Parts: sequence; C-alpha cells; structure tokens
Amino acid sequence: MITDHDRELIESAAVYNAKAGVLGSRLRAFSEEASDSDEDQPYSRGGQPPEAVRKFLTDLQNSVLFGNVQAVLRLYENHPKLTDRYFKSTSGPGQRWPDVTVVGEILTEKVAMLLYRDLYYRHVFDKCQTSVKFEDRKESWDNYCGVFDYVMEQIENPGSFRFHLPALWIWDIMDEFIYQFSSYRLHVGNLMSGSKQTPNRELEIKSVKDNPDIFATHIVLRYLHRMIRVSRIHDYLQLVRDGSDPDALPEDPSADNYDALTSETARYFGYFAIMQLMRVHTMLGDYWLALKTVEVLETRSPKALFYKVLGCHISLFYQTGFSYMMMRRYQDAIRAFSSLLQYRNTTRSFGQHGTAQFSEKKQEQIAYLLHLCTKLCPTPVDDSLQALVREKPPPEDSEVAFTVSAPKFFNPAAPDFDMSDVDSRRSEPANRQKNLFRRELQEQSLLPQLRSYLRLYTAIPLKKLASFQEVDERTLQEMLMCGKHKTWQMERGSEPSPLSGAFKSCGDVEFQIENDVVHVTTQRQSGRKYAETFLRNIQKLETLLVRLQN
Repeated sequence: MITDHDRELIESAAVYNAKAGVLGSRLRAFSEEASDSDEDQPYSRGGQPPEAVRKFLTDLQNSVLFGNVQAVLRLYENHPKLTDRYFKSTSGPGQRWPDVTVVGEILTEKVAMLLYRDLYYRHVFDKCQTSVKFEDRKESWDNYCGVFDYVMEQIENPGSFRFHLPALWIWDIMDEFIYQFSSYRLHVGNLMSGSKQTPNRELEIKSVKDNPDIFATHIVLRYLHRMIRVSRIHDYLQLVRDGSDPDALPEDPSADNYDALTSETARYFGYFAIMQLMRVHTMLGDYWLALKTVEVLETRSPKALFYKVLGCHISLFYQTGFSYMMMRRYQDAIRAFSSLLQYRNTTRSFGQHGTAQFSEKKQEQIAYLLHLCTKLCPTPVDDSLQALVREKPPPEDSEVAFTVSAPKFFNPAAPDFDMSDVDSRRSEPANRQKNLFRRELQEQSLLPQLRSYLRLYTAIPLKKLASFQEVDERTLQEMLMCGKHKTWQMERGSEPSPLSGAFKSCGDVEFQIENDVVHVTTQRQSGRKYAETFLRNIQKLETLLVRLQN
C-alpha cells in the first residue's frame, strides 16, 4: 500500500538514478574500449601480472593519490571484467588475483595496497570459496581494520593528502565487511559442531581459539560506532533535517576539517556505517534497536543519500520491512516491501543499468516476505506487485518461505570450546526467530476461515457462527478476540521516526458483539485506479518505442 507521496519519491529517485546511469554507461564504454585492446592471456599463479592488470594497478594508485574519483570509479567498474578475463577459473592455478608480494613493486602507497587487498579478498570469498582458509579470513579482517583505521585517522588528523573514494566502492567495503563478519560467525559455529566437513578441522579450531579478536562482535560494533562518531554524520543529518539542502553542502578541499560536513568520502563512510549497524542489529534479532539506529535518517526525502547506491537502498528497506514484520507492524512492513519492489519496476522501465544489482534472489526474498505479510494481515497491494509474486510463487509452506527470505541469524557470543552441546547453540538464533514466526502462524491459523464467514453477513448470531466453525461459543469468542488483537497494530504516520506511530485497526473486516450477535462492517477495497493502469502501460509503450528506435 503505497501513498501518492511515496510514488513521487520513487519516481524522483528513479529519474535521478537513470541520469546517473547515463554517466556510468559512458564511463563503462570508455573502459571497454581501453580493455579490449589487450589480448587474453590467462594468469599463471606466482608469475608476473598481465600488462592490462599492471596498468590497472598503476592507474588505480595514481587516481587515488590525485583524488580523481571518476577515474577510480571507472577502474573499479572495470575490475570485474579483468577478473573474468584473467582470473575466471574457480579451481587450479590462476584462480586468484596476484598475491600482495607480487604487486608490492607496483603499489608502493599504503592506501593503494589497502584498496587492492580489499578487491583481492572480496574476489577470494566470492569466486574462490572452496579454497578459503583461515589465513584468508584473518588477513581479510586485518585489512578491514587497516582500512577503517586509515580512514578515521584521515578524518581525525587531516593533512595535505585527502582520501577520496566513490560512493559505490565505499558501500561495497562496508557491506562486504558485515557479510564476512556474519559468514565467519556461522563458519565457526559449523566448525565447532562438526556439521560441515572441513579439512584440518582440529587445526582450524586451534587457530580460532588462538585468534579471538577476528570478527569479534564487540570489535565490529566498536568500529561501526566509532566511524559514525568520528565522521560527524549525525551533525550532517541534523542540518538536513533542519531544512538545509544536501546539494548546498559540497566538498570543501580547503577546509581544515575532514568530516561529513566537508567531505563526501567521510560522509558516505559514516552514513553507510549506520546502515550496516542496522543490519547487524537485525541479524542479532534486536529489531527495535535496528529501527532506532536509522531514526536519524531522512528516508522520505528524494535527495536521501541511500538513493546514491542501489545496494544501500535495497538493504535499508529490506531490513526496515523485516524489522516491522517481526514487530507485528505488518502494514508498515507491507509499505516498505511494496515501495522497494515498486522502485525496482520503475527503474527497470527507465532502463537503468543499476537494476542488475537487484538480484533475482533478493527480489524473490522481498516478494516472499510481502506475501507472508499480506497473509498475516490481508491488505490490497498494487497489481504490478501481485504480478511479481505470481512470477515465482512462494513455497506453500510459510515456514520455508520465511527461512529462505530472512537474514542469516547468528550467535554473537564467542564460541565455548568446552561446551558439549555445540550444535543446538549454533542453530539457536535462527530457530528462535523461526519459532516466533511459527507461533504467529499458529495463533492466526483459524482466522482466515472466520473472516471468510464474517464477510458473508452484516449480522450473525454467535451460536450460528460457532456452528460454522464447529466450536462452542466460548471458544468462538476467544477466536474473535484473537482476531481483534491481531488486527490492532501500530502504524507509522507522517512522523519522521520509524518507531513512531499510532495503534489502528488494520483488518479487512470490522465487527462488534452486542447481545450475542456479531455485527460486521466489511472494509472493501477502494475502486480500481484506472488512471494508474493507463499511465503504467503508456510508460511501457514509450520505453518499447525508444528501444526500437535505438
């Protein structure tokens, strides 16, 4: 259920990102022209990197040192193409990028080496998962610590050199950091329980025990909180809330300070740290704190920073919607999921290249969660969103749909190496959330049939309705009160805080009991808005004509 104001924000953001996509396509075209001149030569592990790779590393270092953000972005977007050309193998020699010791003579600056190691280990965890060792996890953790320490040192003690990175790369650094954090905690749980066959298991357990700080929950949270504090992102967001135009706060190279108020790089590091902190709280099952974390954001502004990176936009609304869902605020969850899927449809109709980042898996997860929310709280949604759900129907078992759509929950505590029942402790976080959802399904299991009977009447005696349900009158009254309770939800209004709102009745059937008679008022769906259907099809026709002309 999307309001007109939400539609305006979606369309404004889509137009903005479509324009940004034009610039990105030009940069990619230039990148393809430069890379196509090289011959394909598979890389031999331990040997000298291909000339195209050496040029990439040299250009990367020079672009970072000169603060050329557009050039860094072009090189960053060209990195996957070089990977496919020289390092596509998933087994045997040549599967990884050149080792740090090999490229050390090319990358002589600390910041360039930190960025290269970020690309290196991200490729390892994405494309070479079968060969990942404990040393890789440890070195990746050390590199993330090095990147964050370097950035915060730049902010706290700015010198003549100003560190600049494009927003997309900053987001990927922060996002991959939390991904590796959660995957490490899950990997340690599997390692301790023996549920996954791992070579040299005892040796790896010893390595985990000897290195307790690697992706430790308290250290990860400390880095995120410190980045938020040091970057002064809250001060920047307060100016935006007070009415300042974000575009009127450009980067000021001559400023003495280097923070969110004067530097886009510091601004994005702080902003994306807030997003990842929300993500961590969601995976830990603290949904109230997750929403409290993003309370400072201006989520209803068409110039909000999360629109700059599609992955950030997806993460924000996915985590928000799931948190609302687990807090039994289904109307707000439906609005968050619907807004995200509607944005995906709009950007696809504009032909924006960034929709490729909206993976089919993530789209299915959001569609499944939207389906579950409308099942627990019947609410009409847009026809286009219903079509998305019909493209790949969710599993019939709602618990299965919940499992594949929910975040990867994990135990934040350090492993207990002396504990005997390790397997139950490993699966306990996910089982706890699944049990909460299962209990909600069980409590509402009889309500759909009850609502279907109530829709047929404007008034019906309790005794007659009880006979339909094949229960006694006392049990029926308990079911009716349960239905009242389940439809009485807090719903967010125009307030800026995601935790704010007022309790409302959100059911599709309203009723009251007087003198053993149930009086029913059915809330019918408002008439179909034909104008929206015509506009949507006109937009599709215009897009098709543009493609035919090109």
